[in-house]
Amino acid sequence: MSRVLLLAAVALAAHVQSGCSRRNPDSPTPAPAPREYVQRRPIIIGTVSRDADTELRTLKPLAGYLARRLSGAGVSGALVAIAPDIPAMADLLRTGQVDLYIDDPFAVIAASRLTNIEFLLQGREEGTGESHSVIFARARSGLGSLDDLRGRMVAFAEPSRGPWYLLSKASLLQAGLSLSQKPNTASAVGRREVGYVFSDDDAQTVTWVLRGTVDAGAIDNASFDKLARGRKKLAVLSRTIEVPKQVVSCRRDLRPHLVKALAAALAGMNRTADGRAVLARFDKTRQFDVLDEDGKAAFERIRKLARLIGPEILATASAGDTR
Repeated sequence: MSRVLLLAAVALAAHVQSGCSRRNPDSPTPAPAPREYVQRRPIIIGTVSRDADTELRTLKPLAGYLARRLSGAGVSGALVAIAPDIPAMADLLRTGQVDLYIDDPFAVIAASRLTNIEFLLQGREEGTGESHSVIFARARSGLGSLDDLRGRMVAFAEPSRGPWYLLSKASLLQAGLSLSQKPNTASAVGRREVGYVFSDDDAQTVTWVLRGTVDAGAIDNASFDKLARGRKKLAVLSRTIEVPKQVVSCRRDLRPHLVKALAAALAGMNRTADGRAVLARFDKTRQFDVLDEDGKAAFERIRKLARLIGPEILATASAGDTR
């Protein structure tokens, strides 16, 4: 993308002034800025998407929340910046045009390879903790493990629907399988490879498996629990590692007091009424947790999977909303 178009994408940002609404009395007191922090400036929140309008609607309530909570930490307001792809976001972080980057874990890891960022928090989905992908087949298909998928066809929903396709594919590769994308479900599959196609949505994936259109499918656990409830005709072949819904990162040169204030404000959202209301509108997120040692160890496992599909992460993020 050209520099002019990239700046145009940033110009779509929604500016939320910190003084436009009163602080809720049950909210945490904003962290004060150090005395040496004299110049007030807006905080800039970024994500990657080709659908800027939708992302602005999603991020504006969060931006407003942070603007209010961080008014005592030298923050004058909040901006939302939508980049068209991960390299563009990395450039915005590197040049200080984005302070906080929120995306799925694979996208954030990919950005960290292009610029120096710090991982702060993970987002958890409503009704669940962390999430994972489920790889499944018909109960009487004769398939009992991932090794049995050689010479078979697998369906993924679509590459731009969250991290689930990437998580499923990386897990199959980690299991020692060779994957080959096919143009349609009737395509021939070599006996040493695993063919795969895209079904467009989770419900279609389940239907194709039940009808025998494909041999197996892979979707996220929440969708599987909903769509496969009571269906004894489906059998789980494998479940992937757990991953957070989102990862919150920041540029490394962000002022330490502001990093601390940001992390505290986000981690405390589920403890206030206005925070919970914003979370419900932010992709139905339940809460943000600070990455502790266990969380960092789990993140390293995601990094190992990401190494198996590095180039595809960039292509998938450019194709659509990665969250």
